[in-house]
Amino acid sequence: MPNQTVISAVDDNYVLPLLVMIHSAKKNSKSDFQFVLGYDPASLSTANLELIEECLTFLKVPFSKLNLNLE
Repeated sequence: MPNQTVISAVDDNYVLPLLVMIHSAKKNSKSDFQFVLGYDPASLSTANLELIEECLTFLKVPFSKLNLNLE
């Protein structure tokens, strides 16, 4: 079980910077961490959500999603 939690929110404009951040954290972290992704479905496409999930799975970072419906 990871002893650290990283939390971030994202929209379609921040997907690539988010993935760089996660990759860097995974590469440079001295301990395991879990990731919590906050997002509003109105501002994050399904394709981008799936891309983020695939990258987290590939990097073996346990994650959960938090739907932040802002409407």
